Amino acid sequence: DPGTRVLTVTGDVTAPATVELGPDASIAAVREAVDETGAFKMACVGGVLGGITRDLDVAASGRARDAAGLGTDAVVELLNQRRCPLADAGERARFAATANSGRCVPGREGTKQLAELLRDVYDGDFETDKIRELGRVMARSSNCRTGAHAPRPVTTAIDAFEPEFRAHANGRCPSGACTEEL
Repeated sequence: DPGTRVLTVTGDVTAPATVELGPDASIAAVREAVDETGAFKMACVGGVLGGITRDLDVAASGRARDAAGLGTDAVVELLNQRRCPLADAGERARFAATANSGRCVPGREGTKQLAELLRDVYDGDFETDKIRELGRVMARSSNCRTGAHAPRPVTTAIDAFEPEFRAHANGRCPSGACTEEL
């Protein structure tokens, strides 16, 4: 692990920034480099298919981010209280469904199934075990990074915000962000 990390901070901030963190620094330090627009709710760490978390008290090293279930790409997207974890995870799943290479079944079909399972939550059908099993299979058997990493934002969002997913299954968006089905 080379030590110093350079991370791009984006999301609900007045202006994106690039931050250099020392080997002992926590990812939480990136919040000091930007002005956030609204109260912090969550972050997606590791690019568009990174892990969604409430807790940024994770060392910046790739090994530590990987152990925390976060992505290792050099992007931290800060998201405020107006964001809905289900909607955000759904957008990332839809992106994976359209951006995958189509060369392997887990990447091509798994990403579509993942997006559909998230859409089903809005209809009252939240099958966490099915989502997690699909994610496990995709992560282990995909030939491409898109298929292998697509489940990460979904499963980490469920880990951190399962009560909000359940509220959606009961017809309510706790953040008030969802006005229609994704």
